[in-house]
Amino acid sequence: MERCAQELEACGLEPPATVRLGLTPQELSTATLVAGGLTNRQIARELLISVKTVEYHIGKIYTKLGIGSRVALAAKLAAYGPEVSFPAGEPG
Repeated sequence: MERCAQELEACGLEPPATVRLGLTPQELSTATLVAGGLTNRQIARELLISVKTVEYHIGKIYTKLGIGSRVALAAKLAAYGPEVSFPAGEPG
């Protein structure tokens, strides 16, 4: 992923948020919904996954981004701007 980001930047292109953040598309979808203020149960319903899977993704997201709270996650995503978010009901 890091190599892809370097190649894109070398070509004058901006790597997608999933590459820059190091998150999988499912993790990015989960992270965006967390940052939007949804509960784990709401996220599970939105993404059609179990609450346990949401919890697993959140743990992986926190580890990858070096954060430990929903507030920190929202701040991290906000730093990348609108390209990492999508309206509710339109995941990834």
